[in-house]
Amino acid sequence: MSTAGRMFARLATQRLAPGALSCGRLGGCARRLSALADFSGEEQVGHDPLLERSVDEATLHWCKTVTSGAADNWQRVSALYDQDALLWGTVSEDLRGEQDLVDYFKYFAMIPGLSLREGSYKSNVQILSEDAAINSGYYTFEIPQDNGDVKAVPARFTFVYRRRDEPIDGCEWAIVNHHSSAIPEQPGALKDILAKR
Repeated sequence: MSTAGRMFARLATQRLAPGALSCGRLGGCARRLSALADFSGEEQVGHDPLLERSVDEATLHWCKTVTSGAADNWQRVSALYDQDALLWGTVSEDLRGEQDLVDYFKYFAMIPGLSLREGSYKSNVQILSEDAAINSGYYTFEIPQDNGDVKAVPARFTFVYRRRDEPIDGCEWAIVNHHSSAIPEQPGALKDILAKR
């Protein structure tokens, strides 16, 4: 397993002490990264279609929840994250955890008319263990503008999951790390490489 895979597996299976969560300060992030550096966990489980499907369903559940428009949407979305989760939000410049993560969804999950473009979701699930998985892929958010236009935000994502002891909202996977960012413009030299996938 790669070093990054080992780090994600450790993140997905480890519960850090509350003091290790503070990424608002560089020291908190350094402690968290230091805790990840000595990982010596088990190897990736491999191809398990049932586990892969359940992880993909957890990501689709997140997509449906964040765009549901429910009055309590920010609470419903925040509940999908584990207590020590970290988030690089699609429209945020900051790494967020704890209350900052909740505050992000008080904004993002409450955007009136927020939707996911039909057919834009594509994913690739990696099972790290029976209790840890990663899902990476693409989705495009559509955000209504005040002038009546709709702004499309093509984005790439990575969700790192840890299996829950008890499902929440029918979902057995808790998000422990989520990175979502707008897709950058690619250099011409890379276009052919990505077109082959």
